[in-house]
Amino acid sequence: MLVDSARKAKSKKRGVGWTRIPLDAELAWLTTESAEALDLSAALNELAELDAAKTRAIELHYFLGCTVDETADVLQVSKSSVERSLRFSLAWLHGRLHRG
Repeated sequence: MLVDSARKAKSKKRGVGWTRIPLDAELAWLTTESAEALDLSAALNELAELDAAKTRAIELHYFLGCTVDETADVLQVSKSSVERSLRFSLAWLHGRLHRG
């Protein structure tokens, strides 16, 4: 009983019952248990086949929460290149995920 009690008390410290907040408001619709997550993963894999750098920019900016400047530093490109890559990638992903 003491072990169970200790585990329960310790689990509360680890965030049990907390609500998750997405890193970016544009990704708030996405949960890890949803079919949309699988669709997004497949679309990102397709985008990576076309241009791996654009996929990396999306991952850094939207999933890891890097700023545009930080993403540019990691990818060793200019800030404007990252901004163009993000605009293109978001448009491409939107088209891929919402095709009829």
